[in-house]
Amino acid sequence: MEIGLFGGAFDPPHVGHVAVARAAKAYFDPLRLVVLVAECPGHKDVRCSAETRLELARAAFPDDEVRLDPYPRTIDLLRAERFDDPLFVIGADQFADFLSWKEPTAVLELTRLAVATRPGFPRERLDAVLGALPHPERVLFFEIELNAAASRNIRARAAAGDKDIAIAGGASAVQQYLAAGLLDELYLHVVPVVLGSGERLLQGVGDPALELVKVIASPAVTHVKYRVVHEKRR
Repeated sequence: MEIGLFGGAFDPPHVGHVAVARAAKAYFDPLRLVVLVAECPGHKDVRCSAETRLELARAAFPDDEVRLDPYPRTIDLLRAERFDDPLFVIGADQFADFLSWKEPTAVLELTRLAVATRPGFPRERLDAVLGALPHPERVLFFEIELNAAASRNIRARAAAGDKDIAIAGGASAVQQYLAAGLLDELYLHVVPVVLGSGERLLQGVGDPALELVKVIASPAVTHVKYRVVHEKRR
């Protein structure tokens, strides 16, 4: 049986992580997936403790082996544990940054990469990385199912061409587009009125990095603009 390694900070795990794991197990069946929660990630800061993130990951991936990864970088893990040519599962955005990882050529010697792609992701970004690798045949691609937001985004891009796309909606729409990695800017119009019990805006989407750009306040409404910072991977 193939061994798949799915690593990350999981701060916290979210629906996108679960979708990638499920798609990998379905495509490479049979696959024993080992979820590796980075104890001290070398590529990003984390808010939750390693123990908390481990418990959250165990809840998110109840059918898989979940354990802490004590190594700050992927190459350190692979050299220390000497897996038998595993599949290292990552997303397309991570693979687009693969050349910036620590010793990417050495990583690819010790593991194959299983890259989760989605319809609409620019193929040229993936091909540019493949073309720079000495052994591109060790990179395997599989598709994850689009969520509703991603499907709508593809249709909108086809209609808009090179123009920007503006999406209007409530908390559910924001959550879907953030989880799919499709938002570059977020505008909030905050009115001091709560309808019912309210709804958490960022629930279930992990810990997106939002950079405050502008605030316009008035007695009736406050307008807030954020830039979504798409993180660089290891």
